Amino acid sequence: MLRIGGFRRRATVTGLVAAAFLVASACGDDDDNGGNGGDTSCSVSAGPSSLLGSVTYTATATGNGTLTQVRYTTDAGEIPVNSPTLPWSATVTNTTAFAAISGTGSASNGGSVTVGFTVTPAGGGAAETDSQTCSH
Repeated sequence: MLRIGGFRRRATVTGLVAAAFLVASACGDDDDNGGNGGDTSCSVSAGPSSLLGSVTYTATATGNGTLTQVRYTTDAGEIPVNSPTLPWSATVTNTTAFAAISGTGSASNGGSVTVGFTVTPAGGGAAETDSQTCSH
């Protein structure tokens, strides 16, 4: 494999982060009423980013939406936040880890949950934003 600077390492890290957050937004009816109301389980994820820099992670809910856990990446690894108070946010500087965030929770009767991030590149340039929502 051709190695150009840190490209091989970055590609490997990006691949691992992508695999960890491959779960797309998923909503599933988890009660027994045939999809007619009630709670809907939600698994949402955004990322990985293609940029390094200052990252602001966010998690929100509307109506009858709740998040039981949020997980986000930093240079130190993946950080879990159990039962976050919503709206929730954290800002970190990632110099080696590409931004990614995921959340698990539920929504019902028009509620929704959303996780996302904005990366401001360390060297300047356009910011990158990604988010994912689950609603029911």
